[in-house]
Amino acid sequence: MSSGKQIEPSVLWQRIKRLLVQHLQAPTPAVWQAIDALVPLGFDGNEFILGCPYEHAPLMPHVTAPTTKNLLDKILRQLVGEGFQSKIIQGRSWEDYERYKEMMAIKHQLEHQRAMTAVAGVTAEKTWRELWQRLSQQFHRMTHRQYECTRARFLLDAAAQIADFIEEEESKEGANLDLIKRETDRVIERLASLLGVPMTVIAIEVERVRRSKAVSTHLSETS
Repeated sequence: MSSGKQIEPSVLWQRIKRLLVQHLQAPTPAVWQAIDALVPLGFDGNEFILGCPYEHAPLMPHVTAPTTKNLLDKILRQLVGEGFQSKIIQGRSWEDYERYKEMMAIKHQLEHQRAMTAVAGVTAEKTWRELWQRLSQQFHRMTHRQYECTRARFLLDAAAQIADFIEEEESKEGANLDLIKRETDRVIERLASLLGVPMTVIAIEVERVRRSKAVSTHLSETS
């Protein structure tokens, strides 16, 4: 029944412990030591917070093991109501629990950031693959591509497209410059293999376009 939540945490914990004694199947001495070491801290929403003092931290696995923890939660729900569960942390005070929550919030934030970075990386790599696919398709649709002059014109056009693409990627918020440089080299490497020219030749043309655009932008801003 939900009114059980109003019971003093220490009183509730003593009731839970008595029922654990009755229902645990052949518990080891370490399990009893772990249960006795726990300190009831109170409720946080539907969670009954139990602290394991730092000096008893090695005993925590004995009470967080599924068999013991599931029985503990079952007894808690019988006394307090459905939807409740226990949470066992290291510490002996509510302040320790608050610090635990802060650390978990930071951990979840970092995990979220890593996940978002990974997604952004996958998305960026897909975008660069699409650039390469577009260049490759343009080359294979081109007539007279067996002639060097035709291939040279394509190289210059491709260099301009790569330069524009780099500028677009660098202008995005939170742009990963290392990834941009790495993916640029990858596209240039593939293009060099396709055209049978050194990577440096293509890189020079890309850089030439970028510098030319930078000069044009500067002149337009100062005029």
